[in-house]
Amino acid sequence: LRSLYALDDSTFVVGVQRVVGAPFDGRIQFMKDEQGNIEGLMWWETPNDILSSPVPSEYAARVPLVIDDGVSYLSADGTKLVGRLTMPVSAGPHAAFVMPHGSEAGTRDNFGAKVTAHYFLSRGIATLNYDKRGVGDSEGIYHESADAANLRNLAADANAGVEYLLTRPEIDAQRIGLIGGSQAGWLIPIAVAESEHVSFFVIISGPVASTLQENIFSNYTNDGESSENYDDEEITRKLRS
Repeated sequence: LRSLYALDDSTFVVGVQRVVGAPFDGRIQFMKDEQGNIEGLMWWETPNDILSSPVPSEYAARVPLVIDDGVSYLSADGTKLVGRLTMPVSAGPHAAFVMPHGSEAGTRDNFGAKVTAHYFLSRGIATLNYDKRGVGDSEGIYHESADAANLRNLAADANAGVEYLLTRPEIDAQRIGLIGGSQAGWLIPIAVAESEHVSFFVIISGPVASTLQENIFSNYTNDGESSENYDDEEITRKLRS
């Protein structure tokens, strides 16, 4: 992740880190057609002489897309969920991912959802992102906890998205999957076990412990804000007991 610093309305230099500018690490220029629509961008990766750019540029064409915002469907308990379906312009039917959230109060248009959707879009894969229950335009009550009841509800929400995609002619019913990380690493296996329509799934930075172990660990550390600190050896001993 890098910051961009404007030279004009179409040209930006690239910082060396997320919030650090000079010395700059590259330059991009958005290319527009005669109507002013962005068609792509030029990229110069030049550590020196950045404005004269002796290094040849690379061109990236803008990927056309179709966005169906305000998609809605019902979860198993009747909770209305609202989402966004992002699809390639190319002829379908397309493979698709449903993207459940981590423990955060996630929305269909948060940064991670957009980055993931656009990456898969460039590979010809559609993505359904949705507002987590109790967040944004979705109904229900938001819970952060990874207790059994909440994970079952969230798994049902993910499967409701799968069922919705089955109704869309643009989507290949034989190629619908789930992708997510953190808390989604617990709910995705539950969803897969309860659905006959999930063809594949990807867990990013998934949990390597049970929910009980994670909750105990969080209690001992208070997520890094505990008034009583235990060293690693003591925490390990308590978890093993």
